[in-house]
Amino acid sequence: MLVRRVAVVVALVSALVPVGSAQSQQQPVELVEARTEYTSTFANPDGSRTLMLHTGPVHVRDGGGWRPVDLTLRMVASGRVEPVAHPRALSLGGAGSTELARLVDGSARISRQWPTPLPAPLLAGNRATYPGARPGQDLVVTVTRNGFTQRLVPSGGGAGAPMAENGVDWSSGSDLVAEPVGVSLGPVLDTYVQSNILTAPMGDQPDVRVGTFDGAIVARSFLSWQLSGLRGKQVRRAELKLWNWHSWSCQPRGWQVWETGVADGKTAWSLQPAWLRLVAGSTRTLGYSANCPDGTVGVELTGLVREWAGGGAALGGLGLRAEDEADVFAWKKWSASEGGEGHPPRLEVTYQEG
Repeated sequence: MLVRRVAVVVALVSALVPVGSAQSQQQPVELVEARTEYTSTFANPDGSRTLMLHTGPVHVRDGGGWRPVDLTLRMVASGRVEPVAHPRALSLGGAGSTELARLVDGSARISRQWPTPLPAPLLAGNRATYPGARPGQDLVVTVTRNGFTQRLVPSGGGAGAPMAENGVDWSSGSDLVAEPVGVSLGPVLDTYVQSNILTAPMGDQPDVRVGTFDGAIVARSFLSWQLSGLRGKQVRRAELKLWNWHSWSCQPRGWQVWETGVADGKTAWSLQPAWLRLVAGSTRTLGYSANCPDGTVGVELTGLVREWAGGGAALGGLGLRAEDEADVFAWKKWSASEGGEGHPPRLEVTYQEG
């Protein structure tokens, strides 16, 4: 009995320490011990807590704890190239290697080969450029949270072409630049679908998008959330936050948030989750110019998230679409979990313990 009482007291003291720290600093304090691969939790000065759920991994296992994902590339002793902290143990080939990339996640493994020995790569942030990997062309590999994308560009620069496979047309039709081919290992928690790409999943792409860029081709997007951390919580407020880095213009146009079925690695235009009900909307628009720069837009979803917290579901699905899918001024792109901006979609939920 004494041991049990001591354990309870220790647990209570541990829970109060971050709350006291938040009150003394008058700002949220992260509960580092509560980190998971996809979430962060903060103690607030008023005694509440805020859980941040992301559609992409934000932490990597480090011994018994977690550390933030860091996609900065560096050369390691083996001669290969690795990010500082990657959720899927990504490794890229160094000079002379024919294994371009390797991904490992538990028992799952992906290896991508190159037909000739690779040249020494030039590293910049999360990007490795292999000059002259093909005659007159450089190979550019960009590391993402779940894997990487690759494209060939003319030696010395240029938009380049994707490494297309299986006859798939990766063109977005936007900005006359084709999408890079991505390779990912891990659950697909955000993706877009597009009416000119009927069956190809796009969960390895760097953005989610809505609307039309030409008045004919239409894009929609899906976000999925792992809800176990919300079970039984008394939700005070919930807000979806997206990093808006591209818009047709800065004129406000409506976009909608729906509750949907849960997307997965097979989701495509011809295989969309069910659109269940409209739950929110916004006209917030950023990402157009210096006077309308990239930034975060938010939509309140308190009612829906309260239902999720009380319902015990393991996953929740959201869908994004333009209010008018024929209006080019409603065309928008937000950063996805595989985006290079470092702003995966997130759901911020402030709650009291149940």
